[in-house]
Amino acid sequence: MSRIWKVLKGFLLDNAGLKLASLGLALLLWAALNGEPRFVGEVGFKIGLQYLMPPHLELVDNPAGSVDVRLRAPSSILDRLESSEMSAHIDLANAQPGERVYSITPDHISRPQGITVTHIRPSTVRLNLQPTVSKEVEIDPRIVGRVGEGYRLRSVNPHPSRVLVEGPGGRVSDVTRVTTEDIDVTGRSTDFVARVYLDAEDGVVRFPQGRRVEVEVSIEPLETPEDGQASQPNRDTP
Repeated sequence: MSRIWKVLKGFLLDNAGLKLASLGLALLLWAALNGEPRFVGEVGFKIGLQYLMPPHLELVDNPAGSVDVRLRAPSSILDRLESSEMSAHIDLANAQPGERVYSITPDHISRPQGITVTHIRPSTVRLNLQPTVSKEVEIDPRIVGRVGEGYRLRSVNPHPSRVLVEGPGGRVSDVTRVTTEDIDVTGRSTDFVARVYLDAEDGVVRFPQGRRVEVEVSIEPLETPEDGQASQPNRDTP
């Protein structure tokens, strides 16, 4: 019995300081890995709201582009958290055309591990989804100013004369023509070609073949009495 005690005593007391230090480190590591965080905080963020759209549908009516969220997590996580690390999204892959209310839940919030979402505002969004359609419409050049004294506009011809527009069905159906940006003819007395961009009044409508066109502007002199006809006044341009 005394021999066994001597063996145990030697095992426990030999290098006792080193063994105690090792035990202490093991306990600290266990506590760090398994213990509950002592300090928990809550903070608010504004994060972007994304809509995952199918290719055949369009969003109209300018839906919300962000949400306010309240987040709870250990202070060590919140202190280094940035809004760029989070996002909100609504998956519309299986959505149908029409107007509907969609909920935003914590499951829709992408965030680092260890963070709990406690509040979302707004918690719902009303979305109007319409099918994508396209059609051709006429181009109407927008002329401003007056040509030079003794001259008049002879013709204004866009090339091409028609353009393809695309967008939500309800918006595209209302488009009968598109205009160009202003073409200033002030003081002009010779023909010229203007390279200008198309301008749809409805910002939702797009131009899949491009927005830039050429407009050929033709200007001619007014006829004078010496030509055997009455002089015609220089008319205002549209």
